Amino acid sequence: MMIKRYVTIFMALLLLTGMIPTYADQAAAYDWTIRSPYPTSENLQDVVYNDGTYVAVGGNGTLLTSADGTNWTNRWSGPGTPYFNGIVFGNGKYVAIGDRGVIVSSGDGLNWTSRSSGTSEFLEGVSYGNGLYVAVGDDGTILTSADGENWSSRTSSADENLTDVVYGSAKFVAVGESGTILTSSDGVAWSDASPGNTPDLYGIAFGNGTYVVVGFAGAMVTSGDGERWTKQHLDTNLTLEDVTYGNGDFVVVGHNGLVYASVDGVAWEKRDAVTLSILNGIVFGNGIYLSVGNGGTILTSEDGTSWVVRTVGTSYDLNAISYGNGTYVAVGEAGTIMSSSGGANWMIRTSGTLQRLNDVSFGNGTFVAVGNNGSILTSGDGASWTSRTFGSSQFGVSFVNGKFVMVGAAGALATSDDGVSWTSRTSGTSQNLWDIAYGDGMYVAVGIGGTILTSGDLETWTSRTSNTSDGIYSVVYGNGKFMAALSDGTVVTASNGIDWTSSSTGVRGYPMAFSYGNGEFVAVGSPNKIAKSTDGTSWTTETLTTSKQLVDVSYGSGAFVAVGLNGLVLQAVIPGLYTVAFDSQGGSAVADSTGVSAGAKITAPANPTKAGFT
Repeated sequence: MMIKRYVTIFMALLLLTGMIPTYADQAAAYDWTIRSPYPTSENLQDVVYNDGTYVAVGGNGTLLTSADGTNWTNRWSGPGTPYFNGIVFGNGKYVAIGDRGVIVSSGDGLNWTSRSSGTSEFLEGVSYGNGLYVAVGDDGTILTSADGENWSSRTSSADENLTDVVYGSAKFVAVGESGTILTSSDGVAWSDASPGNTPDLYGIAFGNGTYVVVGFAGAMVTSGDGERWTKQHLDTNLTLEDVTYGNGDFVVVGHNGLVYASVDGVAWEKRDAVTLSILNGIVFGNGIYLSVGNGGTILTSEDGTSWVVRTVGTSYDLNAISYGNGTYVAVGEAGTIMSSSGGANWMIRTSGTLQRLNDVSFGNGTFVAVGNNGSILTSGDGASWTSRTFGSSQFGVSFVNGKFVMVGAAGALATSDDGVSWTSRTSGTSQNLWDIAYGDGMYVAVGIGGTILTSGDLETWTSRTSNTSDGIYSVVYGNGKFMAALSDGTVVTASNGIDWTSSSTGVRGYPMAFSYGNGEFVAVGSPNKIAKSTDGTSWTTETLTTSKQLVDVSYGSGAFVAVGLNGLVLQAVIPGLYTVAFDSQGGSAVADSTGVSAGAKITAPANPTKAGFT
């Protein structure tokens, strides 16, 4: 019985006064769970507000609802995982549109029904007005519906892709590529109102008697009637993706977290960016501006000036992950560092650098992260970091055979006992080296052009035949053999580091990485697959629910944790092992204990603190 399996753990936890433990069910075989970012790592394309509910849509079937703009729930349950590009509310109904003619509708934002659009064209924008829904898309596609369920195709004079549409002042206005602007009083008959000599246009809003249209490289045009257009000037060459009107202001969002605001659509003021992500959509509702963007980015503002990031985690790409001393550490673009004591809850740490961090390793009580332009960061706990520099760009670091070994550009190789003081070594190659591993008395370094080098002492290196000219981006030692990863999904293995043979994992991606733990190899690299093997030769693949590419994976405390693009973190607890979570009843957070065997005891964590309690 399952109850008996928890008895020993439960009795131990009861010793923690005032803290109630909760338990995770035994995980199914490699049940991968998204841990960060929250609420999603998928690109968000648009957002709408109605009667106390925000609804945001995006890639891979992402359809989120929130009452406050902070706490979100994904409501899409299929079929499939469509890419949603736009959403509108009108006549008591939400309508979302997307790639390949996807249209879904909902009366409450919770339960959604797929509708037939009659087209396979990508739909990019949707609006509601005068009792009619209007959707626009590629190749001049225009669809209309009175109920959001039954759709009719309309003829337009445009062949260009249409990107957005709005209803205002008794008129629909659609915009698109090559400066295309179309108008219609009924959604059926459309006229060309393009201003000429205008780049691609991506977003439109109507407010206070004015249409505002935004687009590529800072393009903006305004109009009082939708027919005659005036070009406006913004002091930016960045692309503007969307615009909304609310609380007396127009607010524009775009690339690199760009935000501009204006009372009249003519005089614009730039706001301080709080993210570098592309912002794709914006809405005003319930007294709040809410913007969504790539990597699951969500921002809110009460005044359009001061913005707060609501996404938990990071939208920056994560390039590497390591485990040590009960802590996972992930590193990535723009100096991003995140850490987690159990793999479930992650915190962003201050790195003190904006350099790209390429790899991280743990050993001798120290985490060492390496990156571009000689960046080296060290930490004893994964939380507080000290920045150092050594040499040129470093691509890989491993703690092997009692020391840190770092590899990088043009064959760079260096060693350190503590991660602080480094000694350069000669690798004998001018090729970029990406990774290094150690096993059975042998060091193996890999790099571009099929480079494989071996050494028994880190002093003398010998080039080995890999039978490939592809880049080799990862190498690991486990179960008595070395395993190296090629970008085409092929792996090469060698028990001695010298004689290499190839096999296929079924996971294709750039780059591909391995981890070894609990008697199994795990490979990542594809946007939606992982592979695992006990011998490194025979592989089985599993399909994931994410569309983001995974680039590295690590094993620790009974779980594999993989990281990837847009800050994605996935965790899989090994079957037969458990995660023990703690409910501190409103007190300070207590880290999960992972990798706990049935019937095992765990070390009691420190008692939580809570204001008013001693």
